[in-house]
This record gives sequence, structure tokens and C-alpha cells, in this order.
Amino acid sequence: MLKTLVAGANWRPECPDPRDRTNVSPLRGRLSIRHWIATDRYKRIYYMISKGGSEALLQTLVDTSSTPGQSGQPLKFLAALLKSKSNSRRAVNRGYVTSLLRLHQDWHSRDVTNTYVLIRHRLLLCLRHIVTLRSGREAFLAAQGMETLFNIAQACLDNKSMEPVTSVVLQILRQCYTESPLPLITASSAYTFPAPGNTSSELPPALTEEDFEDNAEEEMDKDSDVEAGKEDDELETDMNKLSSKPSLDLPKEELARYDALCPELSCSFEESEPKYGDDVNPRDASHANHSHILCAASPRQHRFNREHSSWRKGREETLYTSILDMFELGNLHKVIQVREFEYDLLVSADVNSSQHQQWFYFKVSGMRAAIPYRFNIINCEKPNSQFNYGMQPTLYSVKEALLGRTAWIWTGSEICYYKNNYHRNTASRDGASGKNYYTLTFTVTFLHNEDACYLAYHYPYTYSTLMTHLEILERSINPKQVYFGKDSLCQTLGGNLCPLVTITVFPESNSTKHLEQFHCCPYYAITARVHPGENNASWVMKETLEFLVSSDPVPKLLRENFVFKIIPMLNPDGVINGNHRCSLRGEDLNRQWLLPQAHLQPTIYHAKGLLHYVSSIGQGPVLLLREFAQLPTSTSN
Repeated sequence: MLKTLVAGANWRPECPDPRDRTNVSPLRGRLSIRHWIATDRYKRIYYMISKGGSEALLQTLVDTSSTPGQSGQPLKFLAALLKSKSNSRRAVNRGYVTSLLRLHQDWHSRDVTNTYVLIRHRLLLCLRHIVTLRSGREAFLAAQGMETLFNIAQACLDNKSMEPVTSVVLQILRQCYTESPLPLITASSAYTFPAPGNTSSELPPALTEEDFEDNAEEEMDKDSDVEAGKEDDELETDMNKLSSKPSLDLPKEELARYDALCPELSCSFEESEPKYGDDVNPRDASHANHSHILCAASPRQHRFNREHSSWRKGREETLYTSILDMFELGNLHKVIQVREFEYDLLVSADVNSSQHQQWFYFKVSGMRAAIPYRFNIINCEKPNSQFNYGMQPTLYSVKEALLGRTAWIWTGSEICYYKNNYHRNTASRDGASGKNYYTLTFTVTFLHNEDACYLAYHYPYTYSTLMTHLEILERSINPKQVYFGKDSLCQTLGGNLCPLVTITVFPESNSTKHLEQFHCCPYYAITARVHPGENNASWVMKETLEFLVSSDPVPKLLRENFVFKIIPMLNPDGVINGNHRCSLRGEDLNRQWLLPQAHLQPTIYHAKGLLHYVSSIGQGPVLLLREFAQLPTSTSN
């Protein structure tokens, strides 16, 4: 049936020279055939379908594809026909997969000048449509297609003109590569916290084959930008949940507790003025509970050590590079050394969760200088990333810092973010789009031997950094020009303090007139970092705070007309523990504003209560600025 196609596999491509008169007749014949194909193709397609259906047309196009002078247009139609699953099944049943592979392999080996790249590309498109079916993938694997196309890709990688070929080859290889679960005992976070409302703190069950869905009949993946559009947004679309003036969650008598968080409303401002020269160290008070919540006796510490010690045991004699995350904001679940200088890394899901693996921050030490190290973070969730559009990871070198050079820099080469063959189980998806994880791969060449370097998704901004920055601001301002109040909104589930900052001006005096003018100032509330992974939101907040306390005319005018209530970090626990999106209870705090509870979401509950209090005492309209979120220019969306 496929004699013509198989015979075509032994054909050697030749390009007749138009200047050679002996080749004029064959050339005219080929041109007339191509003209007939181009001008009358639609009539022939309708005729073939009416006589023998798409099956007869499929057979005709495959047979024609092996003829050098007639390959281009027939292959284009063949690729279009194979978009249909029914036609792809017919192609598999009739053995076209093996024949198409042989034909492409012959084109690759004999087309040494890369003259027929378009034909080779269209042959690959035919295979790409076929392998969207399970039967197509099975036939492809049985025909040694993985080995064949892998070798072809290796030979074409350095040739930019072959990019149309290598691009489709890689798509086929990714589609046919056997999917597998992540090399983890469980899809859930390795770190647990006995937060209120959690029914169990036992280890999550191990993954089984039943946890994974079959996507054998799934069509070829849509463009990742389309998938990214399906992500949840921050706008509430349920009109029943929206109201022009939300009702109070607290009785009015309980709102009085927030009076202590508004000392600027006191009649006596002398008590509120900062006193300089005292031997009070604000750090001792602010950082009393600032140790890493999940300490050495916690389940996180035990589980972390068990997994990493087992990984390092098998390579103790040859492995000298150490990769760890035991510091504030660090996130790393497991490390697998795949080659001497290449590592597969798995970041942890948020605490008490099985999702939100995107933020990474880890330490590398004991490396060799001038040697490329490749890091593959293999369990990212986002369907697309700015890493594909020029963004780089950030690196901090301890030795560079000791030499007085810039410590945090953008770094990395050969950066790519792509969908891999690791299948997400049903529990980890939880309704999210996409069935596979994604890999971020990048190469770093370190400058110093035996250095200690930190690699992160973005410039990290920790809870310690925030508290230190607030302390510096408090000491640097002129108390005669700026009222800077630093309080604690509440205590988090992990025992950390949630800072609250008030910025305005002192009244000119304690006279009734000046106090009344001050009390008429409307309030602005600004919040940030409800999602721990949005580190750049904290950098924006840092600049905002410095701007509001500066001596420039614009911030001075703002202070004279407004009172700013600022919560620079709504989720300290998540930041400290390296979460990407959630609190210690494994929930998105930005989805808890409607009915927060003090013992479950204390920062949201008290932030909302404070705003209600300011409104209830008639201090003018409370204007809540949208929480600083991740900037579009550096997101991973």
C-alpha cells in the first residue's frame, strides 16, 4: 500500500541546475505538476472526499509526499488532515508512523545543504498531530521515534536555520516522553504547622498511580499564554457578595479596642512624640518572636533533615557542593544530583498545602569557580514565566559582599521555562488549570571557590529586613516635621508581630482649632505582602515609606492633609517560612476579607476591624489603596 512512500525513503534529493539544458524537460514537468497542485487543489480535495472520503485522500497525500517535486503542498494538506483525530487514527492503523519517520530520517541524512527544511518541517507536523493520540504515541515509541528524533535534534541544535525543525522535534519528544509523578513521597508540603482549624497534622499519604489522571487523548497543548489567561484574578465577580457598605463584623463596643492603635487621635501629643537618647532597643521588643517559626523541634525540621540526609548519603564521597534552605524565606524541598554539576531541585508547597510551588530561595556552598552549574527547578506551577522573556534569577555572593562589591545581582544563562513530563495529581491541582508541572532551568558560573551564594526567584525581602528598615526610619526622621508611629496590629498564628505604621504631622499646637483641623484629615490605608512570594511588593512599600517621611514638598503636603495607616506585611508567617501565596493554615489570606476570624486569620481580621473603627468614630472617609502586588514587569504569571 505504501510502496511509493517506502520507495521515497531511498530517494536522494537533487536540485537540477536550470542552466543545464539536459535538465530542462524534467524541470518543466515538475513545475507543471506544482502548478496543477496549486491551482486545482481544492477541486481535487472535494473530488477525493466525494469518491473515497478522507481516507482515500489521506492515502493519496501520503503516497505523493515521497516525490521530491510534489512534496510541499501535499504535505501541507496531509498535516491539515491529521489534525482530525479520526484521520490520525487511520494513519496509525495503516502504519504511516513508521513510514513518515523513515522518510524524515532520509530527508535529514541526505539534505546536507538544508534546502528542504520546509518539507522536513511539514513531515514533523504530521507526526506531531498523530502523537496527540495514545495509539499514536505507542506507535511512535515502537518505531524508535524517540531515539530517531533525539539524534536529529542533537545534530540541528547549533544551526539557527533549522529552528523550525528542532522546535517541532522538541514538541513531539515532550509529548511522547512518559509522564511520571514527582520524585517525592507526597505532593503536600513537607512542612506542617498545627494551626487552629486543621483537623490533622499527620503526614500526608504517599502518592499512588490512582492519584494521576490519564490525558492520553488530550489534544496538543495550547499556547502557554492562553493558559495563563485562565488564572484567577483579584476581582470579586459575585455581585451577591458585593455591597456599597459592608456590615460590621464586630459589635461597636468591641471596636473600642482599636483606640490604642490610633494614638494620633489623642488630645496630648507630647506623649506620642519620639524620645531620642533613651536606652531602649526597639529590636528587643519587635523581634522577640522573630525566630523561624518552624524550629528544630518542629515537624518541618525533622522531615527536612530526613529527606536531605538520605539524598546526601549516597553521594557522600563525591559530592562537595551543599544546597540548603534553612534560613528565613528559604524554600527548597529536595535536591537530586543528576550529573556532576547539574541538580534537579524541588521547591516545597506552602505550609499545610499541596500547591503554590513557584518561589525559590536556597543557598549553595562548596562550589568550584569558573565551572557552569545547571539548576533545574522541576515542580513550578505557573504555565508561563517572565524567565522566558529576559528575566534572570538573583544571586548573592558572600565573598563578593566581603570585598565591598554589589552583593545581589541578576545572574544565569541558558534560561528556559517549559512544561515537563511530571504529572500533577488531583489533590495538588485543586481545580487549577494544567495537568503538568513546569521546569525552570538556568546555568550559573560562580566566581569564587568555596563561596557561599544565595539564589532566589527575585530580590528577597524578609521580615527581618522590614523590622530593621522600620527601626532605621524611626531613628532618622525629624519628629518636629513627621509623626511616625510604629505599633503592632496583632500577633500572628506563629507568634510574630504584624507591624502597623502611622505617618502624618503633629498639629501645630494642642489648641482646639489645630486639633479639630487635624481630626478632619481623612485616612489612607495601605497594605502589602499578603502573598509572601511577592517580594517586589515589599520593595515598592520600602520606597513608599521613605517617600512619605522625606522632606520633599509633595510628601510634606500629603502628611499635612492625610493620616496614613500602613500595614507593610500582612502575612509575616508566610514570608518567614518561604511560602509563595498562603498563611500557615494553607489558605490565601486575600480571599478571607469577607468573613475573617480572629483565631484563624488574625491580620486580616484586625486590619478590617481597624478600618471599621476609624470609620465608626467619624474620622472622615477611609480610603483603602489596593494592596501592592507583584509588578507586571517581573512576574512569573
